[in-house]
Amino acid sequence: MGTLTATRALALADPGSELSGVAHFAVGGSSISLGMPAEGLRHLGIAAELASDAVSLSIGTRPRVHGTAWSAHAHWLLGDDDAALSASRNAIELARSIDHPYNLAVALA
Repeated sequence: MGTLTATRALALADPGSELSGVAHFAVGGSSISLGMPAEGLRHLGIAAELASDAVSLSIGTRPRVHGTAWSAHAHWLLGDDDAALSASRNAIELARSIDHPYNLAVALA
């Protein structure tokens, strides 16, 4: 999903809603992939705040696990190795706590 499509989804979602969290996840991931890691981190942080622990994204992962793992990559791209390591460990710990193999694979990646 490109940033334009993700931004449109964000504009359509009710602010503060679970769908808004999914849209923030999409904007965050797209931003990181397009070379805007600081912007991506901001959106992934919002996505994590709005995420429900019970909901999996349409791609099969829980937003908090996937978003935290993706945040680790953004921190690393920004040169913040300590934050990257912390986010990575948090994603792995969360994935292990829910005992879901695919979420764990995403966190480990």
